[in-house]
Amino acid sequence: IGTTIPSGAILIGDTGGGNMVLELGQDRASVSYIQSRNITSNTAYSLAINPSGGNVGIGTTSPVQKLHIVSTDGANIILNSNTGAENSGIWMTEGAAASPYTNGAYIHYDGTSNSLKINTGTTSLTTKLTIDRDTGNATFAGQVYLDSVGATLTIGETSETHSTVLWTNNSDTFY
Repeated sequence: IGTTIPSGAILIGDTGGGNMVLELGQDRASVSYIQSRNITSNTAYSLAINPSGGNVGIGTTSPVQKLHIVSTDGANIILNSNTGAENSGIWMTEGAAASPYTNGAYIHYDGTSNSLKINTGTTSLTTKLTIDRDTGNATFAGQVYLDSVGATLTIGETSETHSTVLWTNNSDTFY
């Protein structure tokens, strides 16, 4: 459609005579795809879904958020850098922040240190929680609060014979 050089099942070309195409196809492994690219150099281009607004649904015909995923097997998202020592994560920002690096949070897997990190901040994000992949050790950059009736801070295993209670909210005593 709109091109004289078809290379996929459907190729939608730039009607202005350019080399940009939107390709809809299927590879030999029976995987269907949508690709925005330059037809001559095969350079991949960005692809916008609903750039004028609206919600996108996967597994649903009535999405209620910008991205709404529904599955009877669990709605999981896999982020894979496909290269070692890289980060994979999710940015969350607030207000009119033009950059995801300010006013929000970044939850990510740090491939260099093999750890899960939560970064937050306003003018720049800094790591507030790190959980080591191999040991499970957690490091907090700040204070840790227990704020519920009957809360207990325990060091050690879950069984009472291998643990030490440091604080119980019922007694307001730190041991």
